[in-house]
Amino acid sequence: MSSAISPIDRIAGGLALAVTILMILRDWGGPGWSGPLAAVLAAALVLLLATQVRWSRRLFVGIGLTLVLAAMLTRESWLADVERALESAAFIAAFFTALTSLRHVADTSPSIHRAGMFLAQQPPGRRYLALTAGGQVFGLLLNYGAIALLGAMSVTSAGTVSYTH
Repeated sequence: MSSAISPIDRIAGGLALAVTILMILRDWGGPGWSGPLAAVLAAALVLLLATQVRWSRRLFVGIGLTLVLAAMLTRESWLADVERALESAAFIAAFFTALTSLRHVADTSPSIHRAGMFLAQQPPGRRYLALTAGGQVFGLLLNYGAIALLGAMSVTSAGTVSYTH
């Protein structure tokens, strides 16, 4: 049984992927236009997806548009403010797109499925211990990775900065 993907879903997926790539480019020192373009595409993505949600969720899009209108009427720097807000929205869209892609890969992995089943079959106390210890170990790995990254960045930065006395 094959599930057909609607044209709107294909467009939304393409926009989400484009926003993610553009935000990676922006954050890794890519061209200056990557951030503003990601912001525009994120706004288009929100407007496109707003057509597929309940009216109560569309209310948030309406509030956002009202805030943009209020900024236009009351602030001289409204365009820069809205661009900054949309770039933040683009980052959030890229972040959740990346998390969703990781979840999809994990959902289709037989090893992850077996590990999840093993964990689910454990008594609650053991399950809690495994989740707590596993979360702590994973957090430690991320922290050590971040320390190594920050150390390398500091060394590189110190080599490029000239100090005058």
